[in-house]
Amino acid sequence: MRHRYNHTRLGPPAPVVPVTVTSSSDAGTEATRVGLVDTGAEVTLLPHTLLDSLGAKPAGLCHILGVNRTVIGPFPTYYLHVELAGVRTFIKVVGGGDEVILGRNLLNDFKMELDGPAQTLTVCAPSPPSPAP
Repeated sequence: MRHRYNHTRLGPPAPVVPVTVTSSSDAGTEATRVGLVDTGAEVTLLPHTLLDSLGAKPAGLCHILGVNRTVIGPFPTYYLHVELAGVRTFIKVVGGGDEVILGRNLLNDFKMELDGPAQTLTVCAPSPPSPAP
């Protein structure tokens, strides 16, 4: 699945991909947003406005280590279903900020190719594990 980098609000252009987030509540409310692919982020970050619209309930708190090694927080954590490239997974996300940032706790499950000159991101669904010999 190939996606164009975002040119309109990010400078320089950056890799983005649509994700669908579903609450784990009985209502099962879902929303699709475009998320920034951030291989430097340990966890996926979702804005409170999105979490509130899903009716997500906090599961705990965490602190985040910023780029300058400063500890910030606490931030609420949630467990939600996140779908990327047709694959749905259940992960811990952090609530905060104004945009969807996809961290390694989601990205490491996928093969991704960043093509800077073409400004495209190709996402491949993970291969099923090989059976044990």
